[in-house]
Amino acid sequence: MSVQVIPATAGHNITVGGSALASLISADFDSATPAAPAGGVNCTFAKDALDPTNISVHLAAGDVSNSVIRDGAALTLMGRSANSSGEIADIAAAAASGAVLRESGSTIGFGTIATAGIANNAVLYSKWQQLAGFSIAARAVTGTGDAADLTAGTNSVLGRVAGDLSFAQVATAQIADDAVTFSQLLHATAESKIMGRVEGSGAGPFGELVIGSGLDLSGDTLSATGGSGALNDLSDVTISTPSTGQFIRKSASDWVNVDIVEADISDLQSYLLDITSEPIGDLSDVTITAIASDEILKWNGSTWINNTLAEAGISAVGHTHLEADITDLQSYLLDITSEPLSDLSDVTITAIAANEIIKWTGSAWINNTLAEAGISATGHTHTQSEITDLTKTIIVDDEGSPVAGGPHSTLDFVGAGVTVTDGTGGVATITIPSGGGGDTVTINGVSLSGTDVDFDDATPAAPAGSKNVVWAKDTSDPDNVSASVEIASVKESINQTTHGFSVADVLRHNGTSFTESQADTAANSNAVGVVESVADANNFVIVYSGRINITSGFTAGVTHYLSTSTAGLLTTTDPGADAISNPILVALTVNDAIVTNQRGIQVNSGGAGAGQEQVVVLASPVATTSTSYVDITGLSFSVEANGIYEFECRLPYNVPNITDAIFFATNGPASPTYILGESQAGDLSSFFDEYDDTDIDYGPDSEIAGDNYGQMQGVFSNGANAGTLSMRFKSDVGNTTTILAGAVMKFRKLN
Repeated sequence: MSVQVIPATAGHNITVGGSALASLISADFDSATPAAPAGGVNCTFAKDALDPTNISVHLAAGDVSNSVIRDGAALTLMGRSANSSGEIADIAAAAASGAVLRESGSTIGFGTIATAGIANNAVLYSKWQQLAGFSIAARAVTGTGDAADLTAGTNSVLGRVAGDLSFAQVATAQIADDAVTFSQLLHATAESKIMGRVEGSGAGPFGELVIGSGLDLSGDTLSATGGSGALNDLSDVTISTPSTGQFIRKSASDWVNVDIVEADISDLQSYLLDITSEPIGDLSDVTITAIASDEILKWNGSTWINNTLAEAGISAVGHTHLEADITDLQSYLLDITSEPLSDLSDVTITAIAANEIIKWTGSAWINNTLAEAGISATGHTHTQSEITDLTKTIIVDDEGSPVAGGPHSTLDFVGAGVTVTDGTGGVATITIPSGGGGDTVTINGVSLSGTDVDFDDATPAAPAGSKNVVWAKDTSDPDNVSASVEIASVKESINQTTHGFSVADVLRHNGTSFTESQADTAANSNAVGVVESVADANNFVIVYSGRINITSGFTAGVTHYLSTSTAGLLTTTDPGADAISNPILVALTVNDAIVTNQRGIQVNSGGAGAGQEQVVVLASPVATTSTSYVDITGLSFSVEANGIYEFECRLPYNVPNITDAIFFATNGPASPTYILGESQAGDLSSFFDEYDDTDIDYGPDSEIAGDNYGQMQGVFSNGANAGTLSMRFKSDVGNTTTILAGAVMKFRKLN
């Protein structure tokens, strides 16, 4: 806003509300006429008594009404939410959120009340969630979590025997031993009762039993009545002159005392003959004395006694003998059955390998390869000079059928223009012109003299699995005829023992054999082709490039990639960031596709292969009041172990005061080789160089309040640890410092 000073000199009178300000005395003038517009505010003008050239305008206290203040957004309050002085702004609440205005984390805003925001003993029972009838609030299960209603059933108590907390009847395990007193047991219905279980009722709870005849309960003592209680006192027992060893046996009328004789035991003989579970020493003809492990029984002429092997005259396993002890030693030594060849005295075997032979050297038999022995293998070849009796024979076929009179020793070419030129290595070149001299080349009855014509050798048709040959004459040289074959794919039939492959498997070659490819490492992702068909466990057809046709399994119109998780598998999902992307084929239908077999490329989330520049743009501003470094979330990229990268960051930022400094830094994998470069904040710059550390300070005071511009650029050489290189910043005094949206990071891998 500009202010124009109008001097109050002669001829210059200033009038406000009809009153002149030309006099030198001070006066206040309320500009009430005309009145301020609706929603506006009247201003008060005053002349400076000391300097009549100055006029001031001001608002009186309470002159600004609510209607004059700017409109607020829906569900907002005006205030300062940050823990610092500055301009006020709207503090907004989300609709239907149930939030309250509170201070949390040094910031005022709408949200839920944290535990620290509630005073101790401030929440009344009436403020709690209501409980169900006959329930308590408890955590019934293991682990920390919310409480819930725990409802009590009829005649139940709260406890935990094993498992969760619950209301239940008291279990035996919940009662301590010797804790239940007699007074706590069920009271008897009358005196002279005892507790027990009625005979014949099976297992179950105790009940009251009646004391029968012959018993008497006096006080706390239960006694038998009716005499001394001798066995003979029983009514059905008759004892007469008992003696030691007798038994009670039921007679026709009473129980009587008797002796047991042999005739009374029906199975006595079989019992005596059954020695099961009896010790061997119980046998009448066995005498065991101080028995020890590994001893045997030996008959001494009258009884069996225990002996050691030595006492019994027996040799133990693994014993030795003298030569004189072996009666057939010579015949044994002369028998070499099952002995190795190398044990023979005149045979020397050294580093033997498959298919070797033994050859006499004049003093010993030694192992040789065929080449070392001067022997040619089956199927070997010879040069012409090595065949001393070679007869030169030429077999001449006419369209696959031998010419009569063969074999021949001479092939004579007759015709005008036919030439034979002797070449190197015994190869002769025969030239037959297609025009002139009466010699015309004819294919399928069509002459190639005259104009250029393509001839499709459709009759006879090509064998199954092969292609017809297309012939053409060269228009610029009628003596030349060419043949071509239209090939839709490059494929090969492979024989590999127990290959284990299926149709549509993606294969690579490991230098020895074919194996399934997988996009988990760069080496494993080097695919060479796709299996088109499998004949058996040892034979399959692989398509290296071009058209492939299978029964089904492709997704039409979609690029198929090599799987990162399953070897040999095709997937329609691009592995994407932080993975190897290897497009293998493009499907035309569910069973027809074109194998493109491209090289796998490592795709990093913010990373790049060597020479590829990547760009990351900060979508939203990142602010901090921290005086410790924080990440500029979104400005980072993945780095490989031992990778070298150049990077450049353009960083628009905002600070509230010109004395507020912003500091930039990086953070990445531990123990890098180095990080070198330059940073700039405002109009000041500094260089940085660090080794074995990526959390570095660089950045001066801003010099400009508000929006500023900074940048960082340099080279990062990583060590053995892969990870992420992140851009960081901090405020030096704790004021709000913001990296603005639109900040840009560019980076490129150099090796």
